[in-house]
Amino acid sequence: MRRIITLAAAGALLVVGGAAWAAPGEKTTGGVNYTTADEYAATVSFTAEGTPALAKGMVNFRLSREEWSFKGDVDCYYQNGNMASFTGYMDTPTTEGDIFRVIVLDQGEPAPGDGQVPGTGDQIRIQRDFFEDRPNLLDCTNPDPLLRPIESGNLQVHGGVI
Repeated sequence: MRRIITLAAAGALLVVGGAAWAAPGEKTTGGVNYTTADEYAATVSFTAEGTPALAKGMVNFRLSREEWSFKGDVDCYYQNGNMASFTGYMDTPTTEGDIFRVIVLDQGEPAPGDGQVPGTGDQIRIQRDFFEDRPNLLDCTNPDPLLRPIESGNLQVHGGVI
């Protein structure tokens, strides 16, 4: 009887522990500058990792229109190859919303001497809205493919195939 209880407890630990882990090495980091679709200069830095159900990370978004800038915590993370999407709530709501979604595409590192500026090829999109108006924005598993090219910096989707 003692042996059965010990094996059952060990099995439960493996199941609980395994459910909390994302695929090894899958995370996204970055710090970039780009121009939004509305032609505003934007700077963003972030870290994100986990799964759609269990994620962690932070986003710091600065825009030339200060009232649209925000910081937020990542609550949902999804990665497919070299593309990642993560969502969450803003620490302080802005005039543009209280939730966010970040979608990034890592196109690898520019080759030395290829004439590209650092980070060329990487793309990003940051969406903001109010939860009551658009709750589906928090779905990190459905990234919007309309991305903007970065102008400087680098996005890295770790663990994906490039």
